[in-house]
This record gives sequence, C-alpha cells and structure tokens, in this order.
Amino acid sequence: MKRYVIKRLLIIVPTLWVISLIAFTLSKFVPQDPVSILLDKRGAQGNSDIAYSNLYKELGLDKPNFYFSVVPNYYPDNINSISQPVTKSEVIEALKSGYHYSDISNTIQQASYIKYKLTEQLSQNGSVKNQGLMIPKLVWHGNDNQYHHWVSSFFDGKSLIDSKSALGKVAKGLQWTLSITLIDLILSIFIGIIIGKYLVMNYKKRRTRWLSQVLYVIYSIPLFWMATMAVIYLTTDDYGSLTNIFPSVGMDIYPGKSTFYQITHNAHRLILPISCLTIHSLAYTTRFMRRSIMDELQKPYISTAYSKGLSRNQVINKHAFRNALIPMITIFVAAAAHAFAGSVLIEVIFNIPGIGRLLYSAIGQADWNVVFCIVMVIACVTTIIYLIGDILYAIAQPKLRYDA
Repeated sequence: MKRYVIKRLLIIVPTLWVISLIAFTLSKFVPQDPVSILLDKRGAQGNSDIAYSNLYKELGLDKPNFYFSVVPNYYPDNINSISQPVTKSEVIEALKSGYHYSDISNTIQQASYIKYKLTEQLSQNGSVKNQGLMIPKLVWHGNDNQYHHWVSSFFDGKSLIDSKSALGKVAKGLQWTLSITLIDLILSIFIGIIIGKYLVMNYKKRRTRWLSQVLYVIYSIPLFWMATMAVIYLTTDDYGSLTNIFPSVGMDIYPGKSTFYQITHNAHRLILPISCLTIHSLAYTTRFMRRSIMDELQKPYISTAYSKGLSRNQVINKHAFRNALIPMITIFVAAAAHAFAGSVLIEVIFNIPGIGRLLYSAIGQADWNVVFCIVMVIACVTTIIYLIGDILYAIAQPKLRYDA
C-alpha cells in the first residue's frame, strides 16, 4: 500500500505542474492590465508613466515569462523589459515588420515618437528591414523569471482589489464551501444507499416505480433552476404564510468573529442551499446504487447463494449489497470533485461567501491573482480526492493489481 501511494503521488506532482503551467499561460491572456488596476486602486498621482513603470517592476512583470524563450534572432532577449504597453506594442509591430531590435532600441524612451522614428529617421539613416531568413535563437533566462517567482510565491500573492492575501481569502471561502459540500456528500450518499437498496428490495411495488420516476424528474431539473425556484417560493410570504419556511438569502456577518463562528451562527440559513444540493445529488446516487445492486444480482455467485435456500432479501443483504458498495467509491470521488462546480451556482444564488461566489466576484472585478489561486487550490483538492479514492479502492479490493 505504501509503495502504491508513493507511485500515485509521483503522478500527482507532474499533474499539478501541468495545471500550473496552464493557469500561468491563461494569466498572460487576460484582457485587463493588472498594473493599471492597481494604480487606480492606489489612486496614484504625479507622473503616471513613472508610477506605471515602478509598479510594473514591483510586480515583477519586467522579467522573462519562463525559464527559456525561443525568439527570432533580431528580437530582444527579453521583450518584457519594456514597461509601457503602447511602446511595447509598437516595438513588437516593428519587429514583426522585420526591423532589428538594435535599430529601434534607442527610440524606446520616446514612446510617442516610435512610429515616426521607424518610418522616417531609420530610413534616413540607412537602416533597412531584415530581408533574410528568420533564424530562431534560444535564450536561457534561469530562475529569474515570472513563472518561477509565481510558483515559488504563489500562495503569498495579493489581491488586486484590496491587497489582502489571496490565499487568506480563498481559505475563508473554502471553509464556507466545505460546510455545505461535505454535508451534501454525506447526506446524498447515505440516503442514496438506503433508497437505492429499498428500490431493489421492493421492485414489484407500485410506489417503488413512482419513486423511481420522481428521481428521474429531479435529476433532469437543472440545479440553478431548482435553487432559484426554492428562493422564490420558500423564502417569502408573497404566496402565503405557509411558503415562508426558510430565511431569506444572504448570511449574517459578525465583524471580528472567526469563520467557524460565522458558519455556526448562520447554520439555519444554510439549510435550504444544502437541501437543494442534496436533493439534486440524491437522484443520481440513488439510481447508481440501484443499478449497482442489480448488476451484482446478475453475477454467478448470486445463483450459488440462491441454491443455498436464501431468499431474495437475504441474498441482497448478505452478498449483493456489500459488493455493490464498492462502486459507490466512484460516486463519492466524482461527487466530491464536482461539488465545487455546483457550489458556484448555489453560493451566488444564496449569497454564501464561499470560493464559488469569491471566484464569481473575482472574475467580475478582474482580480486575477485570486482567480488563479482558487484554480490551483481546487486542482490540489481534486487531485487529493482522487488519490483518496484510489486508496479506498485498494482497501476495498486488495486483489486488484493497479500496477498493471
């Protein structure tokens, strides 16, 4: 078992590394400029170009993107050394046109005159475009690059909105998210196992068929629609006093109190969102459990059990049910991994300050440091969940040889 866990960890590490590369690459294509956002939040005064350049270097954006780069031979080794975005775009445009960087490097300090100098001064001085073949060059930048610093100090990143620790904000949101997703997982799987077993043991009864159809209908209802209808009809007295069952959306905030205190004192407000998640998940887990037991009843060892004189219920309780629980590990792992996706909808609709709503607001405010911190935290949690699922499979079925 120990050897198996080590092998799985060796797989998880490169997986997280690939995810970090994807997240970092996406961060370079966001439309907003983080320097401009921070300057606006800080209310910078004075020379805006100097303030922009200073903050640009403070954020480490003047460093190369990665450990190495492959660029044409007439490109600079590090194009990020140019801080002003207008200047950089004009230089890149000129380089793509074929000019050597050495021909235009002296004009970079005068951003408003670059185009003029390229079209007039360079031609007057006899500078010509590169007419030869583009020869790529490999430039090694070492550890002093943006990706290395981004990964090494990833969890020390600051929010672009309020300069608070991105990890701190995500950690608080994660506590809220886990408070609803863990309860949802426990209830949906536990109740789903009971109802699934009931459906198999009482398959001839009419109410069993009706219950099965109801589960189909529930599973087909989108989660956001179910939650929205619950808010409209179960949190207000607009449709009668009998419909005002649950508190309105939103959480009561207690300044200065811990997140655990906030959650426990808002427990009554979490009942409805947890119920929506559980009911929606229950429809799937119940039918999966039913299908799993039915599959076990088709196996040869069940015929042997019947030959011993056991009744159908005895065969299910003593043989089929235990073996049918093993596939439920798949449900647990998949549900735990997808719980974060459902939490985005629930937390936005019910105004719960979890990582789902934090992700939603961070994207709307272009707070990309928080966005990519959430992405990496969810990636870490998801890989750990799948590792736990593999370990549970190895415990439940020791005869399985995962090395194969």
